[in-house]
Amino acid sequence: MTTTANESSAHTDDNQEQQVWQVLLPGQPGQPLDYLAPRDSHLVLGMRVLVPIGSSRRVGVLWSCHAASMARLRLKTIIAVLDTEPVLPADLLHLLAWSSDHYHTPPGQALAAALPAAIRRLPTSRRQDNPIGAASAVAASPSCAWPLTADQQQALAAITSAMGQRAVLLLHGVTGSGKTEVFLHAIAHAAASQGLQTLLMTPEIGLTPQLSASCSARLPGLAVATVHSGMTERERLAARRAAATGEACVVVGTRSAVFLPFARLGLIICDEEHDTSYKQSESWRYNGRDLAIVRSRLLHIPVVLASATPSLESMRWALAGHYQHLIMQQRPVNRQGATIHCIDCRHQKLEAGMSPALLEAIAQQLQRGGQVLLFQNRRGYAPMVRCTDCGAILGCHQCDARLILHTQPGQPFLLCHHCGLQRLLPALCPTCGTPALQPMGTGTQRLEAALQERFAGARIARIDRDSMRRKGHLGQTLQAVRTGEVQIVVGTQMIAKGHDFPGVTLAAVMDADEGLLSPDFRAADRMAQLITQVAGRAGRGERPGLVIIQTHQPRHVVLRTLLDQGYDGYVRMTLLQRKTTHWPPYWRLALLHAEARHEDTPLQTLQQLAEQGRNLLAGQSGVQVLGPMPATMVKRRGLYRAQLLVRASNARLLHAFLHRFLPQKMTQKGVRLILDVDPMDLL
Repeated sequence: MTTTANESSAHTDDNQEQQVWQVLLPGQPGQPLDYLAPRDSHLVLGMRVLVPIGSSRRVGVLWSCHAASMARLRLKTIIAVLDTEPVLPADLLHLLAWSSDHYHTPPGQALAAALPAAIRRLPTSRRQDNPIGAASAVAASPSCAWPLTADQQQALAAITSAMGQRAVLLLHGVTGSGKTEVFLHAIAHAAASQGLQTLLMTPEIGLTPQLSASCSARLPGLAVATVHSGMTERERLAARRAAATGEACVVVGTRSAVFLPFARLGLIICDEEHDTSYKQSESWRYNGRDLAIVRSRLLHIPVVLASATPSLESMRWALAGHYQHLIMQQRPVNRQGATIHCIDCRHQKLEAGMSPALLEAIAQQLQRGGQVLLFQNRRGYAPMVRCTDCGAILGCHQCDARLILHTQPGQPFLLCHHCGLQRLLPALCPTCGTPALQPMGTGTQRLEAALQERFAGARIARIDRDSMRRKGHLGQTLQAVRTGEVQIVVGTQMIAKGHDFPGVTLAAVMDADEGLLSPDFRAADRMAQLITQVAGRAGRGERPGLVIIQTHQPRHVVLRTLLDQGYDGYVRMTLLQRKTTHWPPYWRLALLHAEARHEDTPLQTLQQLAEQGRNLLAGQSGVQVLGPMPATMVKRRGLYRAQLLVRASNARLLHAFLHRFLPQKMTQKGVRLILDVDPMDLL
């Protein structure tokens, strides 16, 4: 039932039917509110309006309309219409409605993601100019004349043939096969032949400078806009306006770019489509890649999903024929590729996580003038600090997690990577009072320090969230790597994907075991993708590359399959396992989190819900309620946590059950419920 906006001061004939406009407020927890139109107004869905809410006024968006008898409803009237044209075109309204239904979230939360804060704010005057402007012509036709391999030509032909149609194309190219080159030609074709815009999505902010620079340099006749969360509000608003007016022919952006309005959007490209960063991890947990597919269908345009290591979901649909599978196995003739060596680290003495064989390989590559890339997926100096006398490990009192040791000039400090708690490293053990605290394990800072000591003449760059906080510093560092100013690169997954470093001749995975031993069934997928992606950073230039993988599990089936049969072999093996055991991508999941201040509350709440859910499913097959159980990290940010998993054989059964099962209020009696549909992380 539609929520009404209190009683009306408008006087109309009670027997008369009038248009009732539903207004959606950004961030609103409930459903849209009903209002009457002001006299002599021109209203179009997607416009912003100013409406009364109790004694206050709010900016909302016209969401839908219907006819109703005034005898049944007494409604307030919209105060003012703020736009001459919709700020949200019809396809975006449909996308937000679909998202709200699919992720079982209030539509107001979805709207808040699609509207910049500047557009949501209360205006200072009654009528504002349309903040997205009016459509203009696309810039001059581009020139993109670099030669393509046979694989690239076939992929490009498939993409251009799909223009103007609903189509999902999986561009599955080995690392270094030139997927970006295909993007550039496809963008050029869309602009030159039909005057269409392209949305080029990327999972990481760090990948946007490289893609934007490639588009600007290779497509000089086209305007390129960039949008991501690291930009200022003014910059994001300008990029939004450039997309909506057609001034920008190419928009490079992270997951939120899927909500931008476009004048003539004709192609969507989702680069590194497998990356879990496309999934929003807080608040409204949408997947930008999946919404890109939905939006392409709404607009009847093609979407290209590109990756050297496609997600199992995309591989399943491609192998079944639902996605067009474009395979690129060739590398340009001057790219040599890499040889992979697996190093068994058992019974070896490691120096800051580096085996003797890795240290020797680093020295050899530096002597030959090559660059070295070391992937260490742990920030900080050491992942834990332990007392060697009593065995106590320093932990966070707000989370069930160890405190990470970080270094800074003058004083090392401890930091919780989950809640942000920070304190100085104590001189004495808080448990036994002895001066026996020692750092254990290796993070990027410790690895960097060890390399600086051993290879004093080499310039070393560390790329992680801690070192790249200053605006523009990441782009400058990546450019220094590409130009050869940096000899050794140490980093987290920020360096593992998408970057083209032609001078790198050695790439190493410092510890492959993290993903192999995790209880999350997707952890092995992520590790297989990371190993393949890191391996792809070496040998992209004229000299052959070497890849070293360090492990204490050299016979692990995932690692052996990956090394012997490649990523495609891993996919074949894993798809067969997932199909027989009823896990994604064949079955669908929804994860219900509960969190509360009191330790027992989350589990008790979910136990009651689980019992109700199983009663709803009595005699029904195809849907299962698993759990509840405590979360892997029981306490986080001062809140205790538990989770309940719903598993279904298809999306229709899953959503039909969730509509019946979920409580109307997700926050009640001191406990907060959070639903994650199609979760990427079960921990």
